[in-house]
Amino acid sequence: MKRDDPELSGEILAERYRLITPVGRGAMGAVWRASDLASGRDVAVKLVDGRRDGTNRAARFLREGRAMARLHSPHVVGILDHGRCAHPIDDGEIAFLVMELLEGESLARRLDREDRLDAATTVRIIDHVGRGIALAHARGIVHRDLKPANIFLSGPPPLTAKVLDFGLAKPWAPLPDDGALHTTVGKPLGTPYYMSPEQCRGLASVDHRSDLWALGVITYECLCGRKPFDARTIPELFERIAGANPAPPSTLTSCPEELDRWMRRALASDVQRRFQSAAEMVSDLRDALGVDDASIPPPRPSVDDALHTRMLVAHGLERTIRRLPDRATRLIGRDHLVGQIADAVASHCRVITLHGNRGVGRGALAEIFAEDHRGSLSGGIWRVPLAHCETARQMMLAFAAVLETTAAFGEAGFATCLASFGPAIVLVTDADRVRDPLNRLVARVLRDAPQVIMVVTSSHPLQAPTERALPVGSLTASEAGCLLANRIDELGDRTTPTDRDDLPTPMLEAGEATGGNALVARLLADAWARGVGEATTARVARAEGRGDRRLLSQLDAIIDSLPGEERAALARCGSRRALFSAEAMEALGVTRPQLTKLLRRGYVVQTRQNTQPFMLHPLVRRACSRRLAAGRDLADDPSAARSAARDLLTRHAMRVAALAARPRLLELEEAGDARMRRFYVDLYADA
Repeated sequence: MKRDDPELSGEILAERYRLITPVGRGAMGAVWRASDLASGRDVAVKLVDGRRDGTNRAARFLREGRAMARLHSPHVVGILDHGRCAHPIDDGEIAFLVMELLEGESLARRLDREDRLDAATTVRIIDHVGRGIALAHARGIVHRDLKPANIFLSGPPPLTAKVLDFGLAKPWAPLPDDGALHTTVGKPLGTPYYMSPEQCRGLASVDHRSDLWALGVITYECLCGRKPFDARTIPELFERIAGANPAPPSTLTSCPEELDRWMRRALASDVQRRFQSAAEMVSDLRDALGVDDASIPPPRPSVDDALHTRMLVAHGLERTIRRLPDRATRLIGRDHLVGQIADAVASHCRVITLHGNRGVGRGALAEIFAEDHRGSLSGGIWRVPLAHCETARQMMLAFAAVLETTAAFGEAGFATCLASFGPAIVLVTDADRVRDPLNRLVARVLRDAPQVIMVVTSSHPLQAPTERALPVGSLTASEAGCLLANRIDELGDRTTPTDRDDLPTPMLEAGEATGGNALVARLLADAWARGVGEATTARVARAEGRGDRRLLSQLDAIIDSLPGEERAALARCGSRRALFSAEAMEALGVTRPQLTKLLRRGYVVQTRQNTQPFMLHPLVRRACSRRLAAGRDLADDPSAARSAARDLLTRHAMRVAALAARPRLLELEEAGDARMRRFYVDLYADA
């Protein structure tokens, strides 16, 4: 029997709701007007028969009830009850959803009657809908089927718009093996005219920005009286949506040209170029149309909202912030980028990728953002360096070392571990060579650890769900000079910051010589602090080549300015392929004072891992490897040269050497020589 069969009229559902008459249909089932026998008021009841519509459809229907029950907003239809009960006529069960009964009409019916709406009415409707879906996005829910038929206009003037029918709603970033319940990978779900390009392709990485795309299409239809994309067939329609090139609204109706700009951004095929939040989208629409509806009060986030958003929320808990290196000189001219990261987090983006060339300060920028929120995180700040990782297993070992667990936990175990921390930031640096396995891990973390923000540095965006890709470019000459001057003061234990407007000429020239590279500026500052700045700057300025080749030549010039013993110590550190401990360096002849100097000067990075807490900056390690291959720095030290050469052997030779070292390890263990045993373990860790 059909869900809207007239024979159901008068039947009592779940011993409480008397069905009166069918009033419409949604994405999941028929909607009935019913009487609540307990309260005496009329309600709306949506029905779906799991036997006829399949288990997946019924499960999706119940998920709609759970999703909507979490949303308490005047702009989302209120949910009063949901569940399963015995079918009132046939054998078996029926799923039901009880909602407030609305009086009015849908936006679709309004558009059928009036063709198009004026600017003020459109802004009011889009503002209300934006508030409703913003709350859903803050709860981690994507509607996925936003359209005029799912927007209800009710109440006496001024009207109120409410979002209906979360039948296709889903949490962000389900994993592929979870797709049987939530979606079908490769199969588009939604209403074709309002689907985003990523929905048309059937991608699993659909996030809140697909809802914002649909809101842009609805705005276009309200103002222009037609849909931005139309075609005779679905494939042709999807092709036009992918092109994202609709007719500008100013060519169809009398509206300001600013609306054309707004629409280009709202309907951009690249999610990174779209509006990143509903609040930003509505605010820009008001400005574009010049509408200021004083009857709509500005949104006031509640405490309940704040606790559910992906923003960094202070829980008032005392916990040590872990795994974050000591604060470095703040990057000059980068405060706007720190603000953009914060804006991305506030816009529900849980993956922020800082992409650009190496050495421009991507990692330092991520650490500055994390430290700015040091007091707002009960779960801590966790830094995972991946510069040495080339395989998925090496990446998992790196995460295991930071989280103090075992790589056997796998992606699910790491996500569960992070989820147990509460609000936290994970800084993942230099992810270029493990992008695919990192994407899989990120997908798991997005699903299982909703309060974790991941900040990733890489040469290119990850293409992960909810990702906000922020380009990090080179510094200007004055910014690099200012960074250099402040770093010199920091090395000299002085705290008087230098202003860009009052920069000495030598510092400006040194900034120009660095080419705007933050790493070169920081290391060149050490040469100035040691009194060899002018000569080193001249050599850095003469570096030839482009890109990494010129950068490595600049680093060569700076390393040449180090005293001989420190160059040898740096070379020994450079002979290590990955992370290392102080004990391993002592076994190679690097004293702790030498290691401390290299750390303070910026050549060595402190990872704060318990077993291997140090690493060279990846670019410095590349420069050191080139110097070792050329026989520099350790030529006068045969013992150290042999150690360096051994670490530069092929992986096969390293495995052979590791097998040969096993008897020695047993001897050291029996003798109780923990220091030398640690050296051997570290030396052959990569084998």
